[in-house]
Amino acid sequence: MNEEAAAKIDGFLYLILRDSGLSLTHHLEHNPPGGLPELSVEFRGLDSPRLLEHNAELLLSLEHLATQILRLAPEQHDLVSFDVDGFKAGRYDAIEKSAQDAIHLVRLSGEPFAFPPMSSRERRLLHLALNGSGLRSMSIGEGGGRHLVLYPRAVTSDGRVLMGVGGTGRSE
Repeated sequence: MNEEAAAKIDGFLYLILRDSGLSLTHHLEHNPPGGLPELSVEFRGLDSPRLLEHNAELLLSLEHLATQILRLAPEQHDLVSFDVDGFKAGRYDAIEKSAQDAIHLVRLSGEPFAFPPMSSRERRLLHLALNGSGLRSMSIGEGGGRHLVLYPRAVTSDGRVLMGVGGTGRSE
């Protein structure tokens, strides 16, 4: 991602924030330390809570619009990240904890565990958190109802028993 892309997003956000009447500022960082994302935006201001209403729908919508402005392919969407008040960092910690809790529950009960619907980015993070558990994870459902299910190692989503299967069965 180049300086031109960062300037496009900066200009887009300037116009949106100016015309929306939201009391927010944004700080854009191009190529922040630590690799991905390549373009990071942090919002601050009195209206920060509005970006987080309805499971951060407005924040995620702005992020999605930015990926469309840059004409990024779906597999490149992780190159752009918008956040407010550390919401995503907290959310990612919660995803990691829920993954560990689900692993324990599935191993204990031998039954599949269905996570609530979440965005493709969060499902990807969840798949990664579950990787190495020896259990099988799979995304199922459509649209806003798409969610991840964690299965005991030997059971598929349709109930078939598989012997000696491990790892993660990602299906986005």
